[in-house]
Amino acid sequence: MLDSYTKITVGDKTYPIAFTLNTMEKIQLEYGSFEEWYKPFIEPGNEISYKDLIWSFEQIINEGIAIDNNEGKSYTQPITHQQAGWIISKYGQLEAIKSLFEVVGKSMPKADDSKNSIANPTQQ
Repeated sequence: MLDSYTKITVGDKTYPIAFTLNTMEKIQLEYGSFEEWYKPFIEPGNEISYKDLIWSFEQIINEGIAIDNNEGKSYTQPITHQQAGWIISKYGQLEAIKSLFEVVGKSMPKADDSKNSIANPTQQ
């Protein structure tokens, strides 16, 4: 898995967003698997849960904040679930989903990215 980091601007504030192995672990703990988390966003006719959208956006912003804090770029407090909802309301739901999946897409290993894939040890 590759880590993806970028920034989004919402109104007059800029937020770092990141999708890393840490984010994947949070998804796995909350939803059981990446596929279970991702499914409602991509299946036609599914209504996306506001809870899931806000939770997901909260995770990618807080991961970006944690990276910035770790690298000494800033010392910002993580956002709350409520703040994530306010950010999405101002940014727009479609823009939030688009940003979410752009950062996720950049992080997923490509077919030829063997260093970021877990091989089945029985097949070696």
